[in-house]
Amino acid sequence: MNPTPFFQELLGINIPISEVARISLPVFLAAMISTMLGRGYLDYRSEKGGWKVARAVGLGVLEGIVKPFEFFTNTISYLRLGILAILGTILTTLAAATLGLGFIGVGIAAFANLGIISIEAFMIYVQDLRLHIYEWFSNFYSGSGTAFEPLTSKGFAFSVRWSY
Repeated sequence: MNPTPFFQELLGINIPISEVARISLPVFLAAMISTMLGRGYLDYRSEKGGWKVARAVGLGVLEGIVKPFEFFTNTISYLRLGILAILGTILTTLAAATLGLGFIGVGIAAFANLGIISIEAFMIYVQDLRLHIYEWFSNFYSGSGTAFEPLTSKGFAFSVRWSY
């Protein structure tokens, strides 16, 4: 028996759909439709002048096309954090395994742990740098072409000038 014949005929799928797909596909479609209609409605409400409906529908469809790719790329991007966590666990396990070598193993384990701490500190640094550049700076930096001018302050008792 076919659990969801409507979606199988709609998508042209001849394989049985699992319980998860039977629930997730209608939820996904409803979410995409609401995203498309919501974006179109917001644009329709804010736009002044002609071509309001055409622009709203166009932006809604564009939003419906772009969002799944955006979600997919974000998922792939954040998989790196899980991979780095697994890498840290594997390296720590290998460092702990050297303790079985006796007195020399303690020295090897100490140096291995210092190396692991250095690698993980570097990973944190790279993540922090990524957050600053792509998520923090993009919110505030406009790149309008205004030249940087050093801050100058003239007080009553003294004058301060920062320059580069």
